[in-house]
Amino acid sequence: MLANKTQLKKVCIVSTSEEKCQELESYLKNKYQLEVSSSLAGTGMENLLNRFSDLIKLDRDISSDDLVKMNFVPDLIIIESKHEQSLQDALILEASYAELFFVEKLDEEQLDIAIADFHERKRNFGA
Repeated sequence: MLANKTQLKKVCIVSTSEEKCQELESYLKNKYQLEVSSSLAGTGMENLLNRFSDLIKLDRDISSDDLVKMNFVPDLIIIESKHEQSLQDALILEASYAELFFVEKLDEEQLDIAIADFHERKRNFGA
């Protein structure tokens, strides 16, 4: 089994509030120097289609490196979900090798907890 402590580089946050996403993106970038993307809950499919359109414009075979560069593969996805722990259909590609962290209320304190939790996990990358 490939178990190790992986450095956190990319984070995706999912919330119902665009303002909250922008505020928390800035927080993560400034405090942890991370690459951050965000997705509004319920708009994931639109975001996914937009990124696929960008890939098609490359006019060549698409590699796994292209997916990484376009932030398809975050290390951690932090999802604000008040009711059930579910994943948007459009996040399935991103979640393939990401660690998932669900919170009822997304704020700076919960982001810090999620990042600390990430560093305590032993990742096995599907093994």
